[in-house]
Amino acid sequence: MSMQEIKESIVENALIYFETTGESFSDEFMLLLVDSLMDEYKVKRNYPVYFTKEQIDADVAAYLNRKKTYFATKVIPAMVGKIGAEGQVSHSENGISRTWEADAWFSDVIPYCEVL
Repeated sequence: MSMQEIKESIVENALIYFETTGESFSDEFMLLLVDSLMDEYKVKRNYPVYFTKEQIDADVAAYLNRKKTYFATKVIPAMVGKIGAEGQVSHSENGISRTWEADAWFSDVIPYCEVL
């Protein structure tokens, strides 16, 4: 599956998920969130400088393909739910308290490293 097909699949599944909740978002907005996830994965992966763009794209595609349902039904809705309060660690208002921990969406990602 190509990177574009994977992204489209995640967007399609996320839009279906949101339809069931009565919410609707544009394809462009969903693609922006998927691109954001891809960028975050690349940072977590910490690719060596000698990796080619093709190698990086293949790795990202393989990871996203394995977890596309997870991203469409868990991560993207969580990202949307935090809009306007990104990074909120604590919030209290009228007896309602919110505390968010660091997102563990990429807790299974093992970064590349080199031995000195």
